[in-house]
Amino acid sequence: MQAKKAVACPVNLSDYASVKAAVAKARAELGPIDICACVAAITDNQGTIEKMPLEKFYREVQVNLSGNFYIVKETIESMVERKFGRYIFVSSRAGMDGGFGQCSYSSSKMGLVGFARSLSLEYARMGVTSNIIFPGLVKTPATAGLNPEAVERIISRSVMGRLQDPEELGNGITFLASEQAKGINGAELMVSMGPAPWSFRPMNLPGDEKLLGL
Repeated sequence: MQAKKAVACPVNLSDYASVKAAVAKARAELGPIDICACVAAITDNQGTIEKMPLEKFYREVQVNLSGNFYIVKETIESMVERKFGRYIFVSSRAGMDGGFGQCSYSSSKMGLVGFARSLSLEYARMGVTSNIIFPGLVKTPATAGLNPEAVERIISRSVMGRLQDPEELGNGITFLASEQAKGINGAELMVSMGPAPWSFRPMNLPGDEKLLGL
């Protein structure tokens, strides 16, 4: 079996120059970039619209939305030249349903959907596909930092009654990057363990706003 190689490229997604340098480093170490799984995002900003600081709103939109634009801007040309490319973007249930106290995050994730759809239209005839994954609440260090009571309430409302494993999200990304998915373009793949009767918004149950710290 051929050994696999990886290279770490620290990057500030809110800064175009940083993204450009990271892509250049990856290309120099690994060769042409054929697949971009755009997973990174931040969600450290909560507050109703009247209480949300402008700089925090801008930061989440810059990282979660503009950062993906920067990555595509730096990788699309070489994909078009080789007539092959795969972009997989990770949105969020909050990008579909909105998020109570999370207008910055939900706006950036819904904006990402529009961006991915536009990309799927512009480059499909050049062999480049663009698809979107909607995960549930994934078990990550970010999730571990949430209010435990809020997490338990979300779990109690979920269909499978648990948090999602990162591997389950990874399997969806792997599929969309595979040869089996070459005819899938502009699709929205739900990898959320089923319909979620919860989102990040309260469901008119006592204590919801308090659990979100609002």
